[in-house]
Amino acid sequence: MEGLEGGGRRGEDGVAEAALEQMTEDLLGPVRGGNGEGDPFVVLAEGGLKGNETRIVLECLGDFMGDYCREVAEEGGGEGGGEGGAQEPFCALLPLCVADGFGREECRPSHCPLRREGCERIKNCLREGVMGLYAQMLPEEGAGGRAKVAV
Repeated sequence: MEGLEGGGRRGEDGVAEAALEQMTEDLLGPVRGGNGEGDPFVVLAEGGLKGNETRIVLECLGDFMGDYCREVAEEGGGEGGGEGGAQEPFCALLPLCVADGFGREECRPSHCPLRREGCERIKNCLREGVMGLYAQMLPEEGAGGRAKVAV
């Protein structure tokens, strides 16, 4: 393993990654836990959110997953990446999930349905700072419905 020589020290990439994570936590707050180590799908399945937080996290998931799926598609040359979304099958389902407010059973898996990189990205939806920003952007419940989420 490159970068881990010298008695288990972190390589330059590991140090940079740790510094970036610390800066993100300092700016946006820690990731809220649950048994899924910050997996929003686990937190949703466990019912670990209260009040408007579920709606906030679902809106954030639509945005963050939409961005991630677009990037994967661009890298792989098709929707969801690879042939027919083979790299990220959930990406093909995402527009339907967003349109339905993640109400369908197939839109609420018990854990993150993406590869590690995508799962790491959507953990940000459980950061207090990100949740606070979404809370400010979303209309009040019953005051004009859902905010539009770009997918």
